[in-house]
Amino acid sequence: GFVEAHTGEIIKTEPVITDYSATGTFNTRYSGSQTATTQYYNSTYNLCDSSRAAIIRTRNNENHEMTWYANATEFTDNNNIWTTYEHSSNYDDMALDIHWALQEIYDFFDDEFSWDSYNDAGHAINAYAHAIMDGDKDNAAWHNIYHRLFFGDGESTFKPLASLDVVAHEYGHGIEHLNPNLGNTTVERALKEGLSDIWGAVLEYNIAPAKVHWKIGEEIMDNGKDCLRNIQNPKASNAHTPMADTYGSTTYNNGNYYVKSGVFSHWFYLLSEGGSGTNDLSNDYLVYGIDIDCATEIIFEAEIDHFDGVDSYTEARTATIDAAEELNGVGSLEVMQVQNAWYAVGVGTEPDQISISGESIVCSSPNETFTLHERPSGSTVSWTPSSNLSYVSGQGSNNYIVKAAPLAAGPGWVEATISDCGDVTVRENIDWVGVPDPDIDGNEYPECYVSEWYFLDPEDMWGEGYYWHTDYKLRIIGSRYGHKALVEPLEEGPGQIFCDVMNTCGTGYGRLVVWIECGFFMISPNPADDYVEISIDESKIVENNIDEYEVKIYNGMNIMVSQIRTRKPTLRINTRQFINGIYTVHFITGDKLQVEQLVISH
Repeated sequence: GFVEAHTGEIIKTEPVITDYSATGTFNTRYSGSQTATTQYYNSTYNLCDSSRAAIIRTRNNENHEMTWYANATEFTDNNNIWTTYEHSSNYDDMALDIHWALQEIYDFFDDEFSWDSYNDAGHAINAYAHAIMDGDKDNAAWHNIYHRLFFGDGESTFKPLASLDVVAHEYGHGIEHLNPNLGNTTVERALKEGLSDIWGAVLEYNIAPAKVHWKIGEEIMDNGKDCLRNIQNPKASNAHTPMADTYGSTTYNNGNYYVKSGVFSHWFYLLSEGGSGTNDLSNDYLVYGIDIDCATEIIFEAEIDHFDGVDSYTEARTATIDAAEELNGVGSLEVMQVQNAWYAVGVGTEPDQISISGESIVCSSPNETFTLHERPSGSTVSWTPSSNLSYVSGQGSNNYIVKAAPLAAGPGWVEATISDCGDVTVRENIDWVGVPDPDIDGNEYPECYVSEWYFLDPEDMWGEGYYWHTDYKLRIIGSRYGHKALVEPLEEGPGQIFCDVMNTCGTGYGRLVVWIECGFFMISPNPADDYVEISIDESKIVENNIDEYEVKIYNGMNIMVSQIRTRKPTLRINTRQFINGIYTVHFITGDKLQVEQLVISH
């Protein structure tokens, strides 16, 4: 203010601050409600952030070509609450996504790597919504000459191209251009696209972890496709651009640089998450993931300090190995998995692999040792056994000693967790722990003389010797010494099937109780007075080829009191001469026997 020196009168005032930063509330198109820094000038709030070391501006290119950027206008709001109602028309809210995302991306690199803007020198970050790229609205781009970011409204393939992973992808191109400055051969462009997709995934994972970070552009698709590119499953048919996942494959050799880029981005996925399988070169692979945070440290170190002059996938492999060695040491866990991931995507030879060896059966005595092979240098190891194992010694070493826990039975395992930047867990499965505990499966209600197969439960097929046997109501007619047995019931009522299973720990005894149903013959009435009628199920006559049967009746002293052989399906027997009591009736057809009780009561 201006003050009259003699009287102290305030003659005139001027605002002290006419340009200041503020925190705005954004209703973004793709990421919900967010807060971001804006700047107040010209009596309104603008998408400008000068609170960071690098200035960030997002402006309106008003659906002109990129060359028009010098004429771009401001996106403004009168109260710094940028609502959908105010800004969704003409897709203006895409600018809110862009402006918020750029601040979050800047902060990620600053916080994680102390890296300032694209070039670690505070390069201005200028972005333009509603841009057209060589007549195409279905595009987003980093411009290598203007050093600016442009985002189209979408047209037939895409919605407005302003989702977090799309902004991160283009920001990644800015880092690539201003640092290693990869060239423009097909392979170099593939490396650049793969590297930018990697940053798209990394930044989405860190800034908005609820999003699907291994898919690029999943929020902007407008053509029925699931995503633009799928890093986890590069060849996914529901992606707009299916990619190669193996260097030198038919898909790779016939593809453009976007297709070829899948080799690099999928390498990073495997390094982060791990995976196993057979690649398109018919090579079997196994990668233990070191987690995305540790993988991110390696890719940043490789890009900034090791990628200059890289123009092939072989050189990219060398650059990432060098970066991992610099960060974690030669022979480290991370170096080993960097090499394994490259082998998985068809680059380089198969490296050594971490593994565990040990016995397939563990008893309570003697103790068994499990050995960790190819333990990475500089790592620590922690062992974990399954609950049916008891720890003996060796925690933290390469040799871990265990034995079967008391009363233990069943499959088991030991795991070794190797720790460095990330953790890798390797498991060795054990076929069986302790004495066998057989569990017999099969029909618990068999019919007389109808043979049935009985099996050991699939999880119990681990023994070194098997012996099947039964009680007198059944008999074994096949495969007594294997994992299954063919059993024939002989007499109605409860019966038992046994299987003794042996391994080096001892013998376990399996037992299954069954109820045998014969039902060929029927007695009526029962109890009987003057007569009893015997009838045979005629369907059984056909089914069992019965043309004659014999009936024998025994009294309570096991003395036969009647014997009849007949071919008739129904037989009537006079019982007047029988004294009251309980009799046993035997029905005999060939070598088959059915036994029933008959009560006589005059």
